[in-house]
Amino acid sequence: VHPVLRRADLLALFDTAPDLSGNDVDIGPYLRDGEDLDVNVAWRALGPGRPGESGQPAMDELCPVPLGEDLRKWIATARAWRYDHLSEGWVRASSRDLRPGLVLLLDEKAGGYDPDTGWDPGRTGQVASLAGACASPGLIDSEEPFGGDAVTYASGEWVSLVRHLQDVEDAVRALLRLLDPPGLSAPQREALAIAGRYHDLGKAHQVFQQTLSRSADDADRARIEAGQPWAKAAGTPRARHSRRSFRHELASALALLGSGGAALHNVTEPDLVVYLVAAHHGRVRLGIRSTPAEDDGFVLGIADGDRLPAIEVPGGEVPAGRLSLDVVRLGRGEDGSPSWTERALALRDRLDVGPFRLGFCEAVVRLADWRASAARDEPPTSDRPGGEAGTGSDAG
Repeated sequence: VHPVLRRADLLALFDTAPDLSGNDVDIGPYLRDGEDLDVNVAWRALGPGRPGESGQPAMDELCPVPLGEDLRKWIATARAWRYDHLSEGWVRASSRDLRPGLVLLLDEKAGGYDPDTGWDPGRTGQVASLAGACASPGLIDSEEPFGGDAVTYASGEWVSLVRHLQDVEDAVRALLRLLDPPGLSAPQREALAIAGRYHDLGKAHQVFQQTLSRSADDADRARIEAGQPWAKAAGTPRARHSRRSFRHELASALALLGSGGAALHNVTEPDLVVYLVAAHHGRVRLGIRSTPAEDDGFVLGIADGDRLPAIEVPGGEVPAGRLSLDVVRLGRGEDGSPSWTERALALRDRLDVGPFRLGFCEAVVRLADWRASAARDEPPTSDRPGGEAGTGSDAG
């Protein structure tokens, strides 16, 4: 007996937001063999306290362990940790948390592993940790915390916001030339490029700029603060923003739905632009709601009435304005404007867009953002006569 992926299931899985209890939607039945009931365990030097800012275990660190009574008994006496993306840290795991595919982190002194046979609950003695020896060479950690944004520090230099916006717009146009997707109309392709131009407006928010300025050296901080807004930092990465779960892309989308909407007056597909701006990190799709780690009154680190300054963008300026959370609420606003979910569902269900084209569009903007962040040392080109240099490379 195998699960059947019905149309309703497929459409429901398009929304990647955690459920009301903070759990991700379980896609295991559609990906995992019904007989695969393993969890994955890694051992590291942890000490008596909670693991610090330890990154996610790499694939070569993981040992598959059958999900059975032996593991449940062992976990009841050992200190095991699981990563909670919403609270942005490691939390104690109990036998009740065990489920197929779960990743557990154990102290290397806990035992339980034999180099020749793998999992051995009766084995004592220190386990040789592989942490650091098999770190992923990728641009980001695919399991980064909910409020994380490792790419902000990936370029190794201070990059102004306007420069980064131009780079990403150019990278989107380069990808579209390279891929030449036949299923997208010309206005839809232009919407992708415009989304690249405006995708990081929310980085001008004071919370984001304060995080970046704190990463600067003391001797350089005054110069850095004077040059705001920045999109990328060369300083020491800060663990967290001052507001838990802060998502700059939500601020970007809310800016375009407010006073910044003037920048979209001549755009044929404004809703697609705003959606892609919000979705380019995969944290905001069909629904928007607070995380359990947040204080009351905040939604993904944004408070109603937060102010964004006027922002220089390629070819112009987005006016200053205040962010409104009205669109996050259920139902239409007092002025009859649709909620965020209504807007997103309309795109997902449009015959000329649908979930697959919409997912493809998200991927193009996301990849362009990665490429622009990783390619600052490549020879610059620009799609705009007289425009600021961008990435423009078609290299993969």
